[in-house]
Amino acid sequence: MHIREAKASRPEQTRNRDGDGRSQASRKHSAARKIVLQDSSGQIRSWIVGIAFSSSLLPKYSQATINHSAHRFPANEMHPSELLDQIYTGIMDIATSHPKSLIFLLSYPATHNIRVFRFKIPWVVKITERTHSTEAHALRFMHSTGLNLPIPRLVFNCVHRGVTYTVMSRVYGDNMKEALMRDAMIDDAVEIVAQEVADVLNKLQTLQQPPADAGKVMMSAFGHDLPDPITFFEERSGPYPSIIDLCPATFEIMNADPIHYVHPDLRTYNIIVKDGHLSGIVDWQDSGWFPSSWQVHTMRWPRFGCDGVWYQFCLKYRFSEEAEAAYAASKTFLIKSPV
Repeated sequence: MHIREAKASRPEQTRNRDGDGRSQASRKHSAARKIVLQDSSGQIRSWIVGIAFSSSLLPKYSQATINHSAHRFPANEMHPSELLDQIYTGIMDIATSHPKSLIFLLSYPATHNIRVFRFKIPWVVKITERTHSTEAHALRFMHSTGLNLPIPRLVFNCVHRGVTYTVMSRVYGDNMKEALMRDAMIDDAVEIVAQEVADVLNKLQTLQQPPADAGKVMMSAFGHDLPDPITFFEERSGPYPSIIDLCPATFEIMNADPIHYVHPDLRTYNIIVKDGHLSGIVDWQDSGWFPSSWQVHTMRWPRFGCDGVWYQFCLKYRFSEEAEAAYAASKTFLIKSPV
């Protein structure tokens, strides 16, 4: 656009501003930010109602009374549903404009990057200093597959100053590492959970890459690069066009290794157990399309979270023939695990 044309467009841009002085572009940007939150507005509002009653914010009325629109209230008294609507609108406005403030107000720290919500809200938030290849991307993709996997449910996510906040449902139970350290799992329970994890792996192996990306590796669910395990996740690399480009020193047997969707950190502290069964698998942010043998590596490399009875199970568990063959071939030239 020429300078003269740009000047000529200014009056029109001014006319396109609404009552609060925002341009159409500004309104579209705000709307785009709100869309993510609107996906879960019904869930968020239901929890606001629950909090209001559990905290005695509305002590005089029952929820049935609030939902009964015909109930009469004094002219000078606000209908409880109107109060809840105002609370809901205010919270959603804060969530849109100041997500970090709202999240920190409603949650407390559990680990260095996980916070748990207060007020019996069954959510957690994962805070990641990156804007792509995030937990939200992985969860959104895996739920779209229809495989009914035992993974957290994505509530909403937002980006604030280069940091991604992923709010997801809380998976209740103990991580398997802690349960084993407390001797809270008998051998039968370990076998049951291990088999249930194996069932999840079998489901993941049924996923097919999009035709346009067929053959690519080190690629996240949304086609981005991933943290490079060769440099201990300090750098990012990929996607690579093929397995040969990922590992130039490989043999034909490595190239025959099928590409599957892999959880590259499937250790006991990411396996949540409850009542002797698998409750869920967490920490999917680095998952993506890898050679299937990488799943073998991540489960058979002895280290913290991959030891004891779980490690023994991983040694006994048999993956596909191609994955096992590629795993054996890779061990002839790898000096450390790629994962």
